[in-house]
Amino acid sequence: MYIAEEEKKQVKILANGDVSDEDIINMEIGESDKNILTVIKSPVKIEIISLLEKDETSFKDLVKSLNKAKSTVSIHLRQLLDQGIVAFKFDPEDHRQKIFVLNSQVLGDVGFLREDEFEEQTDEFINENIIKGNEDFSFSRLLFHSLRTNLIQNKIAIDPIIFDTGLKMGKSIYPLVNSEDDVEFIENIKKFWEKYELGKINVDINDMYILITNKECYECQFLPKNSESSCFMELGIIKSLFDLHYNLDTNINEIKCFSKGDDCCQFEIERTF
Repeated sequence: MYIAEEEKKQVKILANGDVSDEDIINMEIGESDKNILTVIKSPVKIEIISLLEKDETSFKDLVKSLNKAKSTVSIHLRQLLDQGIVAFKFDPEDHRQKIFVLNSQVLGDVGFLREDEFEEQTDEFINENIIKGNEDFSFSRLLFHSLRTNLIQNKIAIDPIIFDTGLKMGKSIYPLVNSEDDVEFIENIKKFWEKYELGKINVDINDMYILITNKECYECQFLPKNSESSCFMELGIIKSLFDLHYNLDTNINEIKCFSKGDDCCQFEIERTF
């Protein structure tokens, strides 16, 4: 995908509020259906959406966070409301105040095309680290690595989709590792990761957190280095497993990642149970 100089800006791609995953999947390649997908190019609108991705907020707090004039924020917010991308509800503590919420699913971002090739895309790197001269190498790992590096090369971030895929995979995996005993449950996860070459994990538990460390992460170990964590699929899988095991919505973050230059990938689950 080539982006002309005058078009080199970030855009956000959203699925409209009442659109199902099936609607998106059934779209024809190249189709631009405004009833299904919306592409946002305005920098101010992108900032508003990014803030609402994190949490619902008031108009006053939006203005403060964006550091823009009230009139500017108001115009862009009104347009997002008219498009159905953003919705509002009344503050239960002050019915004069509106609380704005995101009413669409963010599918990803598109940014600047990188014209340089990553070392991680070269035949030499792939042969040495993925194939390793072995006819029995994992084709699925080669496929995953090639896809992710090319998405990064083209500045296409579909992290929400990858995370959601991980959540769904976790639901499928859960019956294979489930146990009423916490220790056995964690041991089953370790064995599953090693059996299917997802990495070698250790689990440490204290009063505040469950720390899951992967020393050989299948998802990002050989991805190009950057300043952000990259293990959105593994994050989704782990969250799904622990959500189902403890029957609650766990709060999980990736605090270390190979792609950031760390020596492992580490996930932190808050112990609220």
